[in-house]
Amino acid sequence: MAKNGMVISTKDTKASVLIVRAGACGGEGCSKCGGCEQKTQVIECANYVNAKVGDNVQISGDNKSMVKYTALLYLVPLSFFLIGIIAAYTLLANKVNNFELISFCVGLVGLLIGYIIVKYIDKKFVDKDLVHITKIIGGIHE
Repeated sequence: MAKNGMVISTKDTKASVLIVRAGACGGEGCSKCGGCEQKTQVIECANYVNAKVGDNVQISGDNKSMVKYTALLYLVPLSFFLIGIIAAYTLLANKVNNFELISFCVGLVGLLIGYIIVKYIDKKFVDKDLVHITKIIGGIHE
């Protein structure tokens, strides 16, 4: 994953980089078709190349770590949701009225528990530099 952006603020060894996220069609020619809009996003990055505010930079992340991190964010809550539904459905089937609704509610509680676990694990990833500035492309400090 390599994207270009502009540094909007720096603090210690971190920088906030403004990037333009491509639309659903890939971002090429969106002005012609008008089918999707391009949105901006601010990403916190490690700044080991000493980029300054206003510099155009290239940011990159370790693809393997990013895939693991994304899988963690999505699969843990989903797993708890499904485990909650299946366990409650199996235990309550034909024993109480509305066991399907109760099973769904237990699944939602599992989803909430999954999000809490992800939030706890996410704190460990905050200090890891998954995304960093690889090089300064240009800017006001040339």
